Amino acid sequence: MEKTNEIKYNLACGADYREGYINLDDGSMLGTKFDIRENIFNFQPVRNSADEILVSHFMMYANPTKALRLFEKWYFGLKKGGQLVIETQDLKKLAKIITNSKNPQVINDAVVQFYGAGKITFTF
Repeated sequence: MEKTNEIKYNLACGADYREGYINLDDGSMLGTKFDIRENIFNFQPVRNSADEILVSHFMMYANPTKALRLFEKWYFGLKKGGQLVIETQDLKKLAKIITNSKNPQVINDAVVQFYGAGKITFTF
């Protein structure tokens, strides 16, 4: 059973609006639904306030320096025992797209997202 007083963020949510989360996005993608309009790089959760911070299919857009700053912000925003969940592309699926496609744009789009597979969860 889910705790009703949990604070869970879905950052850079895009088209992935999730009930029970505070969905945050900059609104740059057409049709995006969100609760808070803000750029993920500017968002700072209140210290020790979040039970979960979810970042799905975004980290490939952050260079290492920006990613480190995000991790620092998220770490300080999480409660003790809080979770940082990072979801990335399916590596095997992307490899199949790259090797099977003859369309340069499709191949390029897959290469851009070629940064990992699955779901990583950190508990602090």
